[in-house]
Amino acid sequence: MKQNNDNLKHTEGYQTFTFGSTKYSKRDSQLVSINSKNFLSSLQSQINKQTSRIIIELDNQDLSNCHFYKDKLEKIGQTCSENSLIQVKIQQLHISLKNSKADSDLIVNLINQLQVIESIETLHFYAQTNNLYDQSMQALSQLLMKTTKIVQLDLSCTKVANLNIIFQSLMKVYSITDLSLNFSQNPVQNLDNLKSLKLPALKSLTLEFKKCAIDEKCCQAISLFIRSHHNINVLSLQLQENRLNDLGVRYLVEGMSKLSKISYLYLGLSNCHIGQEGSNYISELLSINQFIQNIETLNIQLQFNKIQTFGAQKLLQALSNCSDLRVLYLNISQNSLGEGVFSKASQMISVLSKLTIVDLDFSLNYLDSTGFDQLVQSLCQGHMIQHISLNLKLTQIDDNQVSALFPQILNNLNLTYISTDLSCNEITYDSVLQVKKSIDQVKNKQLKLNIDMRYNNRITQEQLEELSNQFEHIKKKRQTFFIQIKQDD
Repeated sequence: MKQNNDNLKHTEGYQTFTFGSTKYSKRDSQLVSINSKNFLSSLQSQINKQTSRIIIELDNQDLSNCHFYKDKLEKIGQTCSENSLIQVKIQQLHISLKNSKADSDLIVNLINQLQVIESIETLHFYAQTNNLYDQSMQALSQLLMKTTKIVQLDLSCTKVANLNIIFQSLMKVYSITDLSLNFSQNPVQNLDNLKSLKLPALKSLTLEFKKCAIDEKCCQAISLFIRSHHNINVLSLQLQENRLNDLGVRYLVEGMSKLSKISYLYLGLSNCHIGQEGSNYISELLSINQFIQNIETLNIQLQFNKIQTFGAQKLLQALSNCSDLRVLYLNISQNSLGEGVFSKASQMISVLSKLTIVDLDFSLNYLDSTGFDQLVQSLCQGHMIQHISLNLKLTQIDDNQVSALFPQILNNLNLTYISTDLSCNEITYDSVLQVKKSIDQVKNKQLKLNIDMRYNNRITQEQLEELSNQFEHIKKKRQTFFIQIKQDD
């Protein structure tokens, strides 16, 4: 999700100015910037026909004591009527009220001050951790109906329940190319209006519904919406900590299977009561040539489910079909995995020759050592790989596997970053010394290393103290080196 949001944020030249500041802007006369609640009541008077950007940043400020919005609505309405002849076209409207104790009245009256806006090219509205309730959604819908291209809303933890108001307002806009909605930690009553929402120009979609009590019926609504938007090439579904079950995954896969232009896919499905059957649906999706033909970045988060060994093996095998894949994040932590997972992962890495970033999380599974050395060899022989992250926490890693991992993985001259979590395993003092020796011999001083070897109960407290001292000089010599050994580090 974060990568996708960053891409949206850098669209349309956002990187050319600083939010909430006009100090270095070449177009100061076109920018209205509010970063103090004292100036919020004068917002409307600052907008004129030359205004092209409005930036309101009031994060972590107490807006509960703003008096301007307590004025009678009739007075604000009268002011809006007097300025009705002024119609402003805005390139960017950025409103950020994160954790600011804002309420529905403030949102309603703030948006009333923006009635002079005729159209908005890009709307960013961040209001997480406030008490907005549904009344504020009616006001926000006025801005949505004026937006022509990019909509990014963060309404997480705002005590809003009815999302259908948002979808109804978007039904009147046909030119939206990028839609991002974060509704996490709010109760979702239903997503019925999402099924009938048509955005023919939509190319980028992010739906973030973490801890929303999403069920199979909501998944079906999301699926129907996705399958009717064939031009989507960036898709991020973050549905963590809901009760999707295998049937919910099946609905999602049915919707995604009709897409043929996907280049970036994020599936956040951790802790969603998904079993082996649900994992198999994802594997089937990754076996559809039409769907995977353009995928370059894939992020699948399935931790804290029950996909079991066979589900993981089938998923790893299906990933081998994504021949153009360049970036892979796969988290199958705590899924009751066992024998043969490392072997399947090795086969996958050896086939995906274009990979540059590999992030694999197998932690909290009691895996056997079969195929581990093959996985290390595959990672070492990946000539395009520059970034490796390998989480093996509590996976019964022992000295033999540490020997397979170091120093081989450090000899890949193309690598710029290595992160390995070996904590909570059966590693001894001698193995840690071997790791130190391997690091000492690395010629590439720019290689960034992050190694976690804490909570290995076969290392005594005295040995920990000695190891810490031995690693201290490496920390001083290599600015890019970070290792955790002691439990209190």
